[in-house]
Amino acid sequence: MIPLSAFLLAWLLVMSIFVLLVLLSVVMALRFGLSGFTTYVVTACFLMVIAIGMVASGGYFSTVDWTQPVTVFSTTIPTL
Repeated sequence: MIPLSAFLLAWLLVMSIFVLLVLLSVVMALRFGLSGFTTYVVTACFLMVIAIGMVASGGYFSTVDWTQPVTVFSTTIPTL
């Protein structure tokens, strides 16, 4: 049995990589993109959508009981 918190740690690892890539994308868009109002609006919308997704995920994750185990393979053989 795997503790459910292991999946949370894996998710946090993936999200940290995602945040690094988002920061790289934003820097590249602002540094090398067309210098104009639209660039800033699109970048702000991009960051707002990501922030909304992260807040929604955090809200959901705060309701999960992370002490529950997850059974990957059952030790009992189902009968037909």
